[in-house]
Amino acid sequence: ALLRDNILFTLNILFHTVHYIQLQIKTAFNDSMGESAAIKTLTKPDILAIDEFDWIPNRQASTTDDYWQSTIYHIINKRYNDMKDTILTSNKTEAEFAATTIAPIKSRIAETGGLVSTDDWTNWRER
Repeated sequence: ALLRDNILFTLNILFHTVHYIQLQIKTAFNDSMGESAAIKTLTKPDILAIDEFDWIPNRQASTTDDYWQSTIYHIINKRYNDMKDTILTSNKTEAEFAATTIAPIKSRIAETGGLVSTDDWTNWRER
């Protein structure tokens, strides 16, 4: 228990929704530190949890979609290369997630982790 408590208190853990990450990066465009500094805050923590990953576009319907897909991929790939844990949450089924997530992200998830499906879980908000 002591070891577990020490690990929990020494790890830098960050939890954000995809939408919040997008807002932070957009805000950085007007900041003197810029987009790079905003992205660095997401690649630095030991563990990053990205909630509502459903909101990442999977098709380049517009330049904006391509930008966000590329930016999120860059964050996940940088963390992968630095051997840092990244948790993605989604309300999609396993099949939907596989069909709508770009291949490079899926391959990094498959190599370093996996998928926990909540298909048969009860949604506590709908009770």
